Amino acid sequence: MADPVVVAARQQISCDLADEVAILNLEAGVYDGLDAVGALIWNLIQQPRTMGAIRDALLDEYDVDPERCEGNLRAFLAVLRPIRLARKYGSRRARGHARMLSSFITRS
Repeated sequence: MADPVVVAARQQISCDLADEVAILNLEAGVYDGLDAVGALIWNLIQQPRTMGAIRDALLDEYDVDPERCEGNLRAFLAVLRPIRLARKYGSRRARGHARMLSSFITRS
């Protein structure tokens, strides 16, 4: 199976706030926030990156089981897609509505 490539959606603006990130979805006019782990992922996906590269960056930064890390990363990105904050690279559509999740990984 190919390693999916993920990138932040274009119709948003964001800014760093200490270890967190605030994001404004320009289509919906809704702000969301990410804690430190989410902010790291968010900063990584400002350029197209494979899931594997994102997972590896998280494993370098946090003490977490690799399988748990990957599962939680997939769940986190699955939340970003429906609220149109991230997309699979090359994808044009996202559906549904959800709220931002807090981090899944705790710093060691």
